[in-house]
Amino acid sequence: MRLRTVKQFWREMREADPNNAMGLTAIKSAVADGAIRSYRVGRRSLINADTALDELLGAEKRTQRPGEVRKVGL
Repeated sequence: MRLRTVKQFWREMREADPNNAMGLTAIKSAVADGAIRSYRVGRRSLINADTALDELLGAEKRTQRPGEVRKVGL
């Protein structure tokens, strides 16, 4: 689990894909709405950078890679 602040996560997204259209405000709104799970530590909201995109896009929109095992909820 890679915990990042919202701003750190946004910077990592921009480094990975410089043409990314999602802005910092959109990520903050997704955290406030609960679309991305966050952990409050003092005044900061920390998000799991490994799962944040999957949470934002939703499991149904995520494409399964060949040979990947799909997680089944109980």
